[in-house]
Amino acid sequence: MALPTLLTPGQPVHDIELLRLLRGRRLCLQLQTLCVIGAHRLDELPLINKLFPGLRRIVVFEPLPAPLLRLRALAAADPRITQAVYAGSRLLVDIEALLAPRFVKLGFAPMRADVPMHGNAVFVAQADVHDALAYTLPGQVRLALRKLRQRLRRRP
Repeated sequence: MALPTLLTPGQPVHDIELLRLLRGRRLCLQLQTLCVIGAHRLDELPLINKLFPGLRRIVVFEPLPAPLLRLRALAAADPRITQAVYAGSRLLVDIEALLAPRFVKLGFAPMRADVPMHGNAVFVAQADVHDALAYTLPGQVRLALRKLRQRLRRRP
């Protein structure tokens, strides 16, 4: 049986494009807590706010000391943000082992094609996999329009 995934085979995604793949999914409307591991400067916060309108809590984990001042400033300005510092980076397989079997990895997007070991991963609770992959009605319409545009571009 194939593992559940947000990714389309043969269509690589990088960096926060993985988050954009969640647009229009049922889970986005229901999600109340989001954990961002390796938050760095949390530059994706505007996208997170757009994708997850019902978020009540954003827990940021950051192993590097340099971005902590920015994260503290964000936490002071946004009461949803809770900072959880952790020491030392871990490999993705280590994170998967820690989160399994309760959470499922739905995708990984490297920062860039030439940096395959650092990037973003989306994990969801086992019980939420269906909603993470299922589109809302507006999401289905948006997806159908995107596919139609792609087909029209390929025509001679």
